[in-house]
Amino acid sequence: MIHTAMNEFGKYHPDYTFAPMSVCSAMSQGYVGYDIQNALRSELLSRGISKPVTTILTQVTVDPYDEAFYAPTKKIGRYMSKDDAEIEIKKGNYVIEEEGKGLATMMLKKLEEDIGRIENVCCDIEYRGKGLANKLLNELFSFAIQNLNLHKLQLGTYESLERAIGFYQKNGFVEKQELRNSENQARYYEMILN
Repeated sequence: MIHTAMNEFGKYHPDYTFAPMSVCSAMSQGYVGYDIQNALRSELLSRGISKPVTTILTQVTVDPYDEAFYAPTKKIGRYMSKDDAEIEIKKGNYVIEEEGKGLATMMLKKLEEDIGRIENVCCDIEYRGKGLANKLLNELFSFAIQNLNLHKLQLGTYESLERAIGFYQKNGFVEKQELRNSENQARYYEMILN
């Protein structure tokens, strides 16, 4: 709800920077926690109990290579207008369109001066094997070279995602053991851009 409200606000205020979902979640926790805290405090006082009540915000760390991201059971993100999609593309986020619906997405992050990382690769299961991911990856390659002057791209995926690994290898990514993180079971790949 807050995320939607902030996005709508941003449409009418061009200088406003959109709030990421993590910030909106913290806002939700904060205001709900504040209301519950006040209600509990009021109830305790009405019963003659003078105890402090506190709101605690939590933060969850999500593994970007969680297997659930590779086979989503529902749409991730939002459908957007062509203008909104162009704004997202300028930010380095990628959207693909077919029959008026966004079906595949991947995000590119600049890690260093000439190195980028591909994250959040997702394609609706109904549309896999139809060339959408190839199209999207080629657009991402062009953007990385022409707009960000990147020379290397990196990404991670799980060993169990054989189809994804095959796709990345077919498109020129090579496994790099030295990029492996001991905290998870991900395999890391790298590609040199021409």
